[in-house]
Amino acid sequence: MIMRTITIWIVLTAAALGVDLDGVNDYVSLGTNDFVGSGDYTLSFWYKTSESTSQMVLLESWSSGGIVVAVNRNGVTQTSGWISFIGSSTSIDDVSANIGSSLYDGNWHHIVVTRSGTTGEIWFDGASQASAATLSSGSHLKSVAANLGANTSGTGLLLDGQIVDGRIYDGQIVSDAEITSLMRGLNQLPATTMQLLMNESSGSDLTHLDISGNGNDGTGTNGAAGIADSPPTTWFSFGGN
Repeated sequence: MIMRTITIWIVLTAAALGVDLDGVNDYVSLGTNDFVGSGDYTLSFWYKTSESTSQMVLLESWSSGGIVVAVNRNGVTQTSGWISFIGSSTSIDDVSANIGSSLYDGNWHHIVVTRSGTTGEIWFDGASQASAATLSSGSHLKSVAANLGANTSGTGLLLDGQIVDGRIYDGQIVSDAEITSLMRGLNQLPATTMQLLMNESSGSDLTHLDISGNGNDGTGTNGAAGIADSPPTTWFSFGGN
């Protein structure tokens, strides 16, 4: 008898909170980035999009160095189905992962990127996709705008899609078990390292509240709409031998 492992995703009724962006001109400004990038860090997002041909930013804070997390992008080149994570003190130093069409299939997916020294790692739906010691040493912190869904100037690389349960942890590298906790929406990482936890549910161009306790509230621009939606946040896995 052949026994197979089967994973079943269950969509919970409790909705995560985030933002719906149109890919035209709206985004969320987190203000000047003074909260992440001086050392190790973790960024976590649930997101979905059906756009395959445009490179789009999930988070960017950039000025001749900084932090960029983008989809449909390999390094700085538009490439459908890729995730690019740039972490740099002075130039463009990145780790990228080829996810394929799942990246833009219109369903919810979970992305985590981590910086540990010069090593960057990209996780997609709970599995590590790429890890390389290609990031810059030193601080990635740049005292310029940090935006969700757009580049630092707010004029390009605009996300046509949704982000919920956005989280930023400064000085924290997640373990495999903690990746699972992030996917389930659980707050099991040390509260002292959390710099942002998005909490917006409705309306347009409202303050996208940070409930981490650090006051890194975002401001919606040009119609960025708050949403409450339900990505799959728990699962059961059955297997045998």
